[in-house]
Amino acid sequence: MLKKASIFRSRYTTGYGVLVLISGMLVLSAIGMGLIWQFYKSEHRRALLEWQVVLSLVAESREKDVDAWLEEKFQTLAELADNVSLKAYMTDLANSAAPAENNGEAPQPVTAPDYLRILLHVTSEKSGFKPAEESENDDNEFALNKTAGIALLNSKREVISATRYMPEISGKLVDFVNSARPGEKAFLDIFSLDNENSFAAKKTKMIAFLQPVFSAQGERKPENQIGFVIGVLPINESLFSKLYQPGIPYADSETMLVRRVGNFIEYISPLIGPAAGQTLILDANTDNLDAAFLIASGGGFAEKTDYRRKDVLAVARKIENAPWYLIHKIDAETALKSFHERTRHMAIILVLISLLALITLFAIWRHASSLRAESAAKEYHEMSDRHAAQEKLLKLIADSQPDAVSILDDEGNYRFANLIAAMNAKMKPLEMFGKNIKSVLGANSSKKYLEGSRLALEKKSIISYLKREKLGKVTKVFQVKHIPLKEIPDPYNAQIRAGTLIVEQDISTAILERMRHEKTLRTLIETLTTVVDMRVPFFANHSARVSRLAKIIAEEMHLDRQIRETVEVAGKLINLGKVFTPEALLAKDGALAPEEMRKIQENAALSADLIKNIQFDGPVTETIRQSQEKLDGSGIFGLKAEEIILPARILGVANAFVSMISPRPYRPSLEVEKALEILLAESGSKYDRPVVVALIHYLNDSANDNSWLF
Repeated sequence: MLKKASIFRSRYTTGYGVLVLISGMLVLSAIGMGLIWQFYKSEHRRALLEWQVVLSLVAESREKDVDAWLEEKFQTLAELADNVSLKAYMTDLANSAAPAENNGEAPQPVTAPDYLRILLHVTSEKSGFKPAEESENDDNEFALNKTAGIALLNSKREVISATRYMPEISGKLVDFVNSARPGEKAFLDIFSLDNENSFAAKKTKMIAFLQPVFSAQGERKPENQIGFVIGVLPINESLFSKLYQPGIPYADSETMLVRRVGNFIEYISPLIGPAAGQTLILDANTDNLDAAFLIASGGGFAEKTDYRRKDVLAVARKIENAPWYLIHKIDAETALKSFHERTRHMAIILVLISLLALITLFAIWRHASSLRAESAAKEYHEMSDRHAAQEKLLKLIADSQPDAVSILDDEGNYRFANLIAAMNAKMKPLEMFGKNIKSVLGANSSKKYLEGSRLALEKKSIISYLKREKLGKVTKVFQVKHIPLKEIPDPYNAQIRAGTLIVEQDISTAILERMRHEKTLRTLIETLTTVVDMRVPFFANHSARVSRLAKIIAEEMHLDRQIRETVEVAGKLINLGKVFTPEALLAKDGALAPEEMRKIQENAALSADLIKNIQFDGPVTETIRQSQEKLDGSGIFGLKAEEIILPARILGVANAFVSMISPRPYRPSLEVEKALEILLAESGSKYDRPVVVALIHYLNDSANDNSWLF
């Protein structure tokens, strides 16, 4: 009986041990599955972030090329609208359209001259405003493929001249021209013409660009617009070629242009697969459609389905010059293949181990588990190698970029840095990972980066600014962009943090080119000033003295840099109009008649007319034009008080003072005290009192060397 009890107890103990073992294995399996699930989610987020960075780089590059193509078309028409011969002809035509003063009869229609037609033809040939395929039978007007061209319209929307293949200005084109805001460029989104005889024109999708033409004598203001230049061209390979990104190292990707039309999504560019060569329009409410989601979100990144109902990873960027979006996508199956293989193998291994734990005894389970563990380790190493290869590929793409690219989390720690960013920090990319930016760049150098990242995360938008950095004897200028990222996976734990993608682009060459342009402009201004002031000895160095004194007054008033530079340049050019004034009048030694004095005063307005088409950073032209205005409205144009811009009021006081203390053929120079007495007496009525006070303050400061004034 004791033996039976012992056997029972032994069996009970053995059964209990097996039960505990099985229970323990089940618990361990459940814990393992939970850990695998957490690992799966972390790795999935990491893979998505890596692809978001890669796809974003390609999308931004293609978006810039598409916008540049559209801007090139606008610029072509703008240059045509600014053509001197074209503006002169259009101005004459506009003036002749008014009823004659003598008999009240309207002038007869004028045929566009040959040079104007040739100008339009040559411009359309060079700039691509022509059909992709010209008609075989040019003698048959009915068969002409009128799908592209350039036309010149007068203010009544009547065609003055047009290229041969330019569509008829009617229907949608008429509505487009009529809806354009006066004095501004306009863009007509994709359309086709139903009123054309040509079958090609009816089925061709086209876009149109519009630029205003301004009068040759007037300023570029809406009231001075006298016509339009309109360009039409089909959307074809010339545009679609900008979607191609050379050197993409991954397959199953596609770049396309899309737009939203009402409740529909229209795919503008050619598609791949079964929809190749077709115009595809889908309902915007199509479940999980990537294009609909990205357009509604204003761009960004998404894991959705595309028009083929395939799962994709996609990014979108808004096209600036057209109501389109550029989408760059890759099949999710291809992008996440390595990730899915790795997680699937790990899940299979875990299930096999769990099953073996439930159906085997301790010894068999122990032996089997060691074999499976060895197999799992091998599989894991193989998958790790594949994952490392994919990481190497993505890193190669990032390192091949000419710009510094890095990722900071919301605590300022580096989560990624490409080769350029690491070289700038004088470290290796892996050495930067996990380090705080303050320890890498220093507290002072890191302030701007931390502030930009904080603003980007706070405003949930891209923050951009310029950064200047001195490298030896050369100063480099960089454009820094902080792009907010909602999630940055941490490879060492499951914690998810927000952060920013930082891209630093070297724009030093563009800045240097602008500086060269400004230097050339200043040299030209100095030359013109010297030529004008040398005509009459009495005016020697007059412009330079006015320029310098105007700038000093602006500095005394603590005005900003743009106003100081504006009055300085305007002072040098104020006497440019004197090249048209007879030298005898400038050198007259007697008192000037009122009419002669008025001619001298009108030189400033003439100077402004001579430079009105030159682009300055500030209102140089208007400053010169208003410099002879008086606060009481007694000037040439009758402007009063605050109607006269501040730079013009400063220039007026500087010019008046220098003129008073300088000898003229008809009078000797005035004493400084006398000149200031006149300015003070007329301040408030003719001259701005704060400007006069600033001048007096400068002259009374004994620390200033005023010898250059006399």
